[in-house]
Amino acid sequence: MERSVITIAKCVYGGYGLGFLGGRAVFIPYTLPGDIVAVEITDSKKSHAFGRMLEIITPSPSRRQPECPNFSRCGGCDYLHADYATELEIKSSIAAENLKRIAKLSDSQIPEITCVHGPRLHYRSHARIQRDSAGHTGFFARASNTLVPLPAEGCVLLDERITQRLNAGAFPGNGEFRLAVGADGRVAASVDENTVVRETENGLAFERDIDCFFQANRFLRTSMLNAAAAYAGAGPDDEFIDIGCGVGFFTLHLAKNGARGTGVDIDRKSIMWANRNAATNTIPTAVFTAAPSSSMQAPKKGMRAIIVDPPRAGLTKSTLAMIAAAEPERIVYVSCDPSTFARDTRLFGADGYRIREITFIDMFPATQHIEVIALLQR
Repeated sequence: MERSVITIAKCVYGGYGLGFLGGRAVFIPYTLPGDIVAVEITDSKKSHAFGRMLEIITPSPSRRQPECPNFSRCGGCDYLHADYATELEIKSSIAAENLKRIAKLSDSQIPEITCVHGPRLHYRSHARIQRDSAGHTGFFARASNTLVPLPAEGCVLLDERITQRLNAGAFPGNGEFRLAVGADGRVAASVDENTVVRETENGLAFERDIDCFFQANRFLRTSMLNAAAAYAGAGPDDEFIDIGCGVGFFTLHLAKNGARGTGVDIDRKSIMWANRNAATNTIPTAVFTAAPSSSMQAPKKGMRAIIVDPPRAGLTKSTLAMIAAAEPERIVYVSCDPSTFARDTRLFGADGYRIREITFIDMFPATQHIEVIALLQR
């Protein structure tokens, strides 16, 4: 085993610290800017390499003792070894750096990034849990299918009520299952007969099957709704489209005051629940349709806003072209991947859209994930 000493210059997307060895970039997980570490190279490429930390020679001033004994073994967390202010700074910097590197924006073209955050621990209201044939439950180790059993006190990111349900046991078989706690305090499991989860946010009631997508951070969902609504600026009778609407999260919030919205999602089950949620909340100005964005009906030109909340892969080229051709007054982009967000921002820029405001909302504290909401206008 060859041992090398590297100073970490900065953190990059994916939960890696970046250092240099012989002029070549080396990416090392669980390191922080200012760390001087001994590493072993585990994967060598022509222009870069990945390494494994063997020893911390000099720790970063931002280092702290992780709250979880599984940290660095379980793949669920990336930044529990950093103080929270440092984590927020790292993520904001990564978002800005991707806009510079991929979207080719200058510092003057990137608005000041507003940071919104809540409690760092016990924020997850739902999660996917792994169970092996021996009855152990936990999460996979980083980049593997090796199960790391949960510690006795449970995962520090999960709502404590989920941990209580896990400790109560009674999960048949092995493999993956889901747990979710709703606003009523009931913890549903995907192995239960009743898999409906009930949520309330900003005066709205949302019901969904446990398999349907819903924002996991129970402390920041209202902040996310308010940010998207402020950027959309949709008043009574204004028209908008919500692409990737799920069970109606953004659509119903924007439409509850009279804006006329169409929610589109590829998942038919989510659309079924979105229609039910519109009826439950008595919001007739919201309608929903199940379709991939690439085959949806072309939006009317010049509508007030188009909201997009794509998966990590970002928007398809056909969807980008369709949105640009519709010439909405505002594009509200909700992104969970800073690189594809930057790529799509560059493509929208070719049609004259520029980022006017941007919010980094830390929906996934202690992890590598970075969620931003941005307003694009001509």
